[in-house]
Amino acid sequence: MHHVTNFLFSEYKSNNKMIIHNALRKYKKQLNNSNINKRQTSLYLFNVVQDNKRFLETRDSNGRTPLQYAIHCLWKKKGDFEAVRTLVYGEANVDVLNDNNLSALFMFIKVRVPDNRIIEDYSFALNAMLDRSRFDINRRYGTSNDTLLKIARKNGNHYAVKRFIEEGASDQLHHTASNKLNYLHYGYCQSFLYLMILITMVAIIAAYYNMSDKIDKIDFMKFRPR
Repeated sequence: MHHVTNFLFSEYKSNNKMIIHNALRKYKKQLNNSNINKRQTSLYLFNVVQDNKRFLETRDSNGRTPLQYAIHCLWKKKGDFEAVRTLVYGEANVDVLNDNNLSALFMFIKVRVPDNRIIEDYSFALNAMLDRSRFDINRRYGTSNDTLLKIARKNGNHYAVKRFIEEGASDQLHHTASNKLNYLHYGYCQSFLYLMILITMVAIIAAYYNMSDKIDKIDFMKFRPR
């Protein structure tokens, strides 16, 4: 145990610009290690972040800041919300965009929260990110042009939906070129549906009159019992 402790509490400050990324990788490896004290592990990450803030916006080979990397680990179910909160409280920029034009806040909303037991940790991290974000709450992200509220609804994240509405998120569609195309597509679909309904009704009416005409021509006297 003494050896492990010395390993965790090695030099905090470093000129290595990847120091926080490396600390996150160490942190991730220790999460499921029963021989490691979780509090010590969290304190280690906290100290590294506090002593190396100048590297909080450094990007790894995949173009991710430490915060974006920590959230990516959550996507892979190999991280935890404590790491995200530590980075945000350490003044990591939540609005920096990655190579896909997504902010850390947007990436965080895409994390699914299936277990009610961790909703408290999630809410702490989300609120910290909302407090630090300077982007418009209705901003659209990525090629999908989605808002934070839309993604939260899609993931069934009721807490995030509630918080975004409290922050002024709107369900109203903005009249962008993309939305105009959506309206146009919807209009074509609706017109096609009405046309199909009309054709079906005409076919039913025609079939009815055709059947009526045939019935009128039947000589029912032939079928009278003798």
